[in-house]
Amino acid sequence: MKRFFALYAGLLGAAGIALAAAASHGGSSELSAPAALVALTTAAAMLAVVGPGGGRMADGIAARMALAALVAWTLGSALFCASLGHLAMTGERLLPYSAPTGGMLLMAGWALAGLALACKSGRR
Repeated sequence: MKRFFALYAGLLGAAGIALAAAASHGGSSELSAPAALVALTTAAAMLAVVGPGGGRMADGIAARMALAALVAWTLGSALFCASLGHLAMTGERLLPYSAPTGGMLLMAGWALAGLALACKSGRR
């Protein structure tokens, strides 16, 4: 499972760079730039959770919350970044409410990651 999230995070980071390049080379920067920022920060956070140090949350409720954060980040970033990227390139919406739904999932992922770390830190 960690391999999937690590691979996704790497691809998400690459997509973030591509979106940033599109924004700086005449693309719709008001849409591409936020998508690039979200993609890059989410990719870094996901790599931090699945990387060598993230394995320390491998027990109990903290591990389940960390996994839930990874799932929320995966789904949320796919919806949010794809929606904004598609809108920037074509001028058309991808799916109704895909960007706000993705944004809510991203926020939930961040909250879950914080809770996972707080639960793990509280056990010392």
